[in-house]
Amino acid sequence: MLGTMLPYAAIGVRFSRSRWLALVALMVLLALSTAPHKEFRFALTLLPIGLIYAGHGARMTFGEGSLKIHRFARWPLLAVVVLSNILFGYYMSRWHQSGPIELVSYVAALPQRVPAARVHFWMPCHSTPFYSQIHRPIELWFPDCSPTARLSAAGSESQQLESHPTDFLNKMYTSRPLPTHAALFESMLDDTTPFLSAHGFVQEERFFHQHVSGDRDVVSYTHLTLPTKRIV
Repeated sequence: MLGTMLPYAAIGVRFSRSRWLALVALMVLLALSTAPHKEFRFALTLLPIGLIYAGHGARMTFGEGSLKIHRFARWPLLAVVVLSNILFGYYMSRWHQSGPIELVSYVAALPQRVPAARVHFWMPCHSTPFYSQIHRPIELWFPDCSPTARLSAAGSESQQLESHPTDFLNKMYTSRPLPTHAALFESMLDDTTPFLSAHGFVQEERFFHQHVSGDRDVVSYTHLTLPTKRIV
């Protein structure tokens, strides 16, 4: 998480009079590493500790009478830290995993064209924002992944959709009407194309999502697609 500030953090820990915070952070990180479910957000509470040591390390490289680093080494290191964070920050905020935000913005505008729009998210649960960002009287649905559902023998709806998408969709829509629009990752298109074709769905829109996957997902979801039901 520290990225290019890691050298500053290492210098800060090395020349700090108190290293117990670094030891606590390391112990927490090791404990989190033993959990079967891992996410970067679980370790975010450790980031301020790393930044404290990084700030101390930066001060040590530039402070008078402290760590002696040649001026031709300290300035390139600072330039790398500043430029890399600017470029990486812009990329992460502009492109990386931007698909869900563009998708829900598109969905929020659907009632202007389709007053009775019903949108179902055929993707892992909580992959996109929900009513908190859409703010429209649209019927929305996403698969259940609650702790109770995960304990069932068949697994949660989200797990069933990921493992056997066509079987799950055929079973689910025997007792409920089809949506006017469905959102899914393109990695699921091969498995769901027969279902989409059989029920008159065609692709209406496509959204870029990410270049690389950095989370626990096995499949790298590169694009989002929004099929809509053809009106005949």
